[in-house]
Amino acid sequence: GPALIQRGFAGGELLLPLVFLLILTTVVLHGFSLPWLARRLGLSAVSRDGLLICGANPWSTGLAATLQREKVPILLADGSWSRLRDARHAGLPVYFGEVLSEEAEIDLELGELGSLLAVTSNDAYNALVCAEYAPEFGRQRVFQLSVPANGPAKRRPGATSRGRALLDAAIQYDDLQRNWFRGWTFQVTGLTDEFTSQDLLAGLPEGALPLLVIDEENGVRLASSDSTVRAEPNQRVLWFGLKPARERDSKEVGKRSGGK
Repeated sequence: GPALIQRGFAGGELLLPLVFLLILTTVVLHGFSLPWLARRLGLSAVSRDGLLICGANPWSTGLAATLQREKVPILLADGSWSRLRDARHAGLPVYFGEVLSEEAEIDLELGELGSLLAVTSNDAYNALVCAEYAPEFGRQRVFQLSVPANGPAKRRPGATSRGRALLDAAIQYDDLQRNWFRGWTFQVTGLTDEFTSQDLLAGLPEGALPLLVIDEENGVRLASSDSTVRAEPNQRVLWFGLKPARERDSKEVGKRSGGK
């Protein structure tokens, strides 16, 4: 602009504001139009409240399969191809690789995922994963199993360098796997105006563990050890435990009838 003015070109003083106005206009127009266009082309995530599960094991694979049936976006990540075998055979979305690596920053698709749950057998590794992904998801949305309260203090990561506790310290990794092989399953119960979360909690089988809430848009909200499950009508609560006795009895009757 100033160079044009020096050379005597009329209107040279308008070049700078015109260029600025053009850039501002295109940025604003694209900001409003691109989300709509991405949705029309199927390139945008419908929800950003899915769950990234770090650590493949029988319990976490069962959790991922249940969430997939409920139409919740999930991704099960592990650095072991063999530990991901059951998930792969079940058709679950998996990531084979080290989630703490630089490659994961490029390869991981987190568009639909809004929370993280680290459930490997290594508490320190779980803490590292939560600390790494806290800036991505927010510290309130990264979870891991509680560290045993009676363990040596030098083996417990500080509160600021670990994720939120999914369950209390009495429930450990081995407990979840043991109960899984004892026949505990993941159940999803819908709530209504008449059947509230308080009614659900009061009627759960002994020892059952409410884990998360699924909202009407299939997003998840995990329950932490320092807060109870709070769900609204038309939402669903996922819990881990034995099926109610009446359901087990009816299933056994069905098996016996089929055998006859």
